[in-house]
Amino acid sequence: MQVKSQLTSTTLKKAIENLKSVKSVSPSIIGWVVGFETNVLLKTLYLNSWKSHVIQFLQVFRSKCKEDPELMKAQMEFFVKNLRNYIEFFSYPLSPAKHFTLYDYSSKFPSLQFQENDYETNVKKTLAQIYKKGFWNFLKEMETKFQEEQEKKK
Repeated sequence: MQVKSQLTSTTLKKAIENLKSVKSVSPSIIGWVVGFETNVLLKTLYLNSWKSHVIQFLQVFRSKCKEDPELMKAQMEFFVKNLRNYIEFFSYPLSPAKHFTLYDYSSKFPSLQFQENDYETNVKKTLAQIYKKGFWNFLKEMETKFQEEQEKKK
């Protein structure tokens, strides 16, 4: 896990380098990056994290959470929940994780996973749709499409 008080392009690159060195010793390690402030667009951070193939989880705390205890609490709860899930799931030796988890706080913690072997154009397209529609609306739309496909199969 890499914790950065300022998550910039430079500190993200450093975190990626550090995680690569750890993963060279133990490839099944889950790469986490936690940042508390950023001046970089989140979709840029998400894309660069996915492209690194060493980061499976990126959390950027909203900078206003210092002023909003409820927001800080919600973000910390989400962080701890995911940490527990990963520890539980990966508590036995497995092959290296091949996904990257993206999520949004404002929508009560839904998440979306990108696989390592996804095409970059598809990931960029998905990120653009998320930021155009809003994370929650994007996920609801995906859920509706999935349910419609399931109904067609019946």
